[in-house]
Amino acid sequence: MLSSNYKKIFLENGLVAIFNNIILDILLVRKDELYDIENMLVDEDTKNKLMDAYIYVTSKKDDIEIISKVKESFENHNSILETLYIIPTSNCNLSCNYCYIYNNKENDMPKTSSMTKELAKDISYKYIDYVKHKKDLVPFIQFYGGEPTLNFDVVKIMSKIFRTHLANETEISFITNGTSPLDSHVDFLKEYNIGVGISLDGPDYINNVNRISLSNSYYDKAMNNFLLLKNEDINYAISLTVTDDVLDNSNSVLQWIENSGAKSVNYNFIQCYKSSDRYAELSNQFLLESLHTLKNISNDRINRKVMYFASNDFIFSDCSAGYGNQVTITPDGFVTICQGDFMNSKKFYSNIKDSDFFRIESVLKNKNSYKIKSPIYNSDCLSCEAIKICGGSCDMKRLNEKKTPVFCEYTKNLLKWCISELSNDN
Repeated sequence: MLSSNYKKIFLENGLVAIFNNIILDILLVRKDELYDIENMLVDEDTKNKLMDAYIYVTSKKDDIEIISKVKESFENHNSILETLYIIPTSNCNLSCNYCYIYNNKENDMPKTSSMTKELAKDISYKYIDYVKHKKDLVPFIQFYGGEPTLNFDVVKIMSKIFRTHLANETEISFITNGTSPLDSHVDFLKEYNIGVGISLDGPDYINNVNRISLSNSYYDKAMNNFLLLKNEDINYAISLTVTDDVLDNSNSVLQWIENSGAKSVNYNFIQCYKSSDRYAELSNQFLLESLHTLKNISNDRINRKVMYFASNDFIFSDCSAGYGNQVTITPDGFVTICQGDFMNSKKFYSNIKDSDFFRIESVLKNKNSYKIKSPIYNSDCLSCEAIKICGGSCDMKRLNEKKTPVFCEYTKNLLKWCISELSNDN
């Protein structure tokens, strides 16, 4: 019998992709073969291929068992803390309209906390000890905030320690709004191979609508840093928040990105508190336009999905925080999961001053509440053809709900694009 998870996608080259959406083992067939397949009028060899791909199953129990095994693999998975967010300071010199940290009414921690050098060293060596006991763990270390350059001494101290004691593959970077000049830090960035993400939302007349600064020269300062990093050949990326203004001027923004000379761009969607149908629809269009327009610029949002498709692993969450593989350390040493919660004491699990990363891992292992936010536990998602590469929406968005994620259509379209590329290669 046909699996209840059987899906088909008609491609522009006349072929049809058929697959079980939980397994995603793609078979490409002609349209004239589809009727025989769907009515089980096939020879034994073809039937075996369809059975191997779980397009055919022996009974409904097979479909239930497939989903049960996927859930079991998630529940048995170990939370390895490969992603470390560090908040050098909760202070920021901008007042962005859409900031999900400073606009969150649940946040109750001070906005002026800064990490001490002693705590920074303690965190660094505790994490190094943890990593060295974990086989094949390649960390991703991100300094976040707040504005990390307002406590840049801590960024430097920790980066130097990490680079000295961890493998070269370890990725270290920080996100900055670009208001602080980076000229005096160029040698440091080069020597320790530190990546930089500069938060800009497009041309000045778009960027300045929501990124509010006390200085009228904010955009010029950010662009000066941008050009400095480019000229010094330092690894940098654009961190762009997709606002209504960006979506209403998508062509101009994409042209600005293309002309910027940046090698990569990361999109931040304000879906954690904005989920209108219009925003979702235009965001989907914007992502697809990016796919076709920015062909020579790496796009993390798109690349992740393509990598998910290529890996053939079931993706439970689209971010490390939703998968139990991330931890965030606040300026005062408190431990939380998502970097968006570093000012919300209700989300703290412990303090690194009284703990270590092994104990933090143990706490997160037993903290499986985030699993219900994964698409595999969402009945609305089980019928989606793209469930395997989705990972759901932002964990903050799904905090107390199990609604269909904002970017469903985009993920479906990107799946079709991946399959089309596969069919062209064949």
